[in-house]
Amino acid sequence: MKSPVSGILILYTFIASWFVGGLIAFHLYLIFTNQTTYENFRCRYDGKRNPYNVGCARNFREVFFSKIPTSKNNFRAKVKGDSSSIFGASMSVGRP
Repeated sequence: MKSPVSGILILYTFIASWFVGGLIAFHLYLIFTNQTTYENFRCRYDGKRNPYNVGCARNFREVFFSKIPTSKNNFRAKVKGDSSSIFGASMSVGRP
């Protein structure tokens, strides 16, 4: 009663923790069933077996302990060509 701000902060923390807890639970469900959010919301596997689901433990191990393949893009490579010509052409598209 002496500090209403602390009561408001307690209430805010309680509500925020429910939202974060719900997100954690939903994403653990996605991991254990080996689905993406898109697949889950579009009901891709209703009535069919998910071909990527290999069981809870193996799905968990696949997500957290498998090696990430190396990228085929070299993001540090130099850009070839004159970049100012690209901007010049795109700026004049709408002009007569």
